[in-house]
Amino acid sequence: MTYFHLRRADRGFHIDYCFIPNRWRTRIRSISVGEPHVWLGYSDHMPLIVDLDLASVPRSENDSTRQP
Repeated sequence: MTYFHLRRADRGFHIDYCFIPNRWRTRIRSISVGEPHVWLGYSDHMPLIVDLDLASVPRSENDSTRQP
């Protein structure tokens, strides 16, 4: 679960998402969600961590500043 309404551990929901290009699916190294007992003191949302291997992605595919 990624969201705990009113920071209550018994009110968890899956509402946070990460969208990536379909062609990057094979580049996913790991996906994890922060632990509620650690993060509920800071937020009602848990961090969603997606580790991608983008080292070998061509710059044109990885550059958000490129011109159309």
